[in-house]
Amino acid sequence: MVLGPDSSLAAVIAGIILPLGGRDPARVVALAGMLAILTGLMILLAGVARLGFVTELLSRPVQLGYLYGIAITIMVGQLPKLFGFSVDGTGLLSEAWGFVQGLARGETNRAALAVGLVGIVVILGLRRLWAGFPGVIVAVGLGIAAVAVFDLAEQGMLV
Repeated sequence: MVLGPDSSLAAVIAGIILPLGGRDPARVVALAGMLAILTGLMILLAGVARLGFVTELLSRPVQLGYLYGIAITIMVGQLPKLFGFSVDGTGLLSEAWGFVQGLARGETNRAALAVGLVGIVVILGLRRLWAGFPGVIVAVGLGIAAVAVFDLAEQGMLV
């Protein structure tokens, strides 16, 4: 259903690798590399065996449920970063609860939130105006410029 180095696979990879790798970064990287190699071999074998029809056996609601679930998981994981703080959650509910607690404690970094929201507006606005224009690159460039020009490193933002 989803093949490629994108964020929808990050949750699946993390769910597989982190319990096995523990707190050893070298082991986690080695396991992720081996998972990539094994996944590539399985996809290659499935392509040679012409098994692509199997994805058509999954109903549309199942496919959409999977994709929406990944979207919600990614969104909940990214919200604390947008608001300029981090949470120590190990799953969707604990990360959501950590985000709510961070908001309640007033941990929001207003500069980070402003840069993040402007970036989202730039990406969506440029996508709407010029579909093929790389709005993400423009947003990243503007974010880096904002951190440098307004000296936002003093407020806890790093380039």
